[in-house]
Amino acid sequence: MIDERVWKAGYAAAVGSIVLVVFLLAAAFLTDLSGSKTQDESGSAQSTSGEAHSQSADGEGAREDESADGTGADEQSDPAAADGDPGESAAEIMALSGSDLWRRFDGAVLTGDSRVVGFSLYTAIPDDHVKARNGATIAELSGFSEEIAALAPDRVFIAFGINDIKSAVGGNTAAGYAEYAGEKIGELQEALGDAQIYVNSILPASRTLAESDPDYRKVGAYNRELREMCRKHGWHYIDNDEIASKYADLYVSDGIHLEAGFYEHWGRNMLIAQAGVHKDEGGTEVDR
Repeated sequence: MIDERVWKAGYAAAVGSIVLVVFLLAAAFLTDLSGSKTQDESGSAQSTSGEAHSQSADGEGAREDESADGTGADEQSDPAAADGDPGESAAEIMALSGSDLWRRFDGAVLTGDSRVVGFSLYTAIPDDHVKARNGATIAELSGFSEEIAALAPDRVFIAFGINDIKSAVGGNTAAGYAEYAGEKIGELQEALGDAQIYVNSILPASRTLAESDPDYRKVGAYNRELREMCRKHGWHYIDNDEIASKYADLYVSDGIHLEAGFYEHWGRNMLIAQAGVHKDEGGTEVDR
């Protein structure tokens, strides 16, 4: 007979072994289940990441396509990118002549003294867009204002001064003249609204005439004051000193008036000032 105590001990050991085996099997099952779930979640995350990457790539491709054909959102938000005018170089303007040159003054009015009258005589600018009179001074600008405003120009080119100096308009000083001229041009600006104002420097008299008449030697001082006056009011100043010096042979014998050939040089110089360019695209100084 097996001792009862031995039997009980063996029975307890057997039961304990069975429980241990069951516990180990359960633990193994749970570990396997957890590993499988982790792999599934990892696979799902990789799949989601792949989709997101694909969507990102597609989006970038779309943006690249938009950029390539010019319909990207950035460009559409900037109308100037599509409508902007790059303008012309000074060299391109210098190549203009004849009707190609004078056509660029469409929509503009020129006003001034007898020198401006020459634009009616020697160019293709329509007579009704040249408001000038022989012997006129800037004091008469008010008389032209109504006619100029009726044409609704987008630009007005003003050229007085040589008669003004002889007549001591605005007093007998350059500063007094510039102040007076500013008042007269301001009245015209009010009548015109947003039209751009271009003020030509006073073309000097010929060297021979300036040597014989001290009044004409004041032109440089008057022009310096006119330039400053334009800067103060926000008007455009056109420096004509270079063309007056270079084409001095195109003055007539009186030393004041200009031959027909001078007007293309003057017209191109005004257009160069309007474009705001004084060098060609390569940075080289050009003949103005």
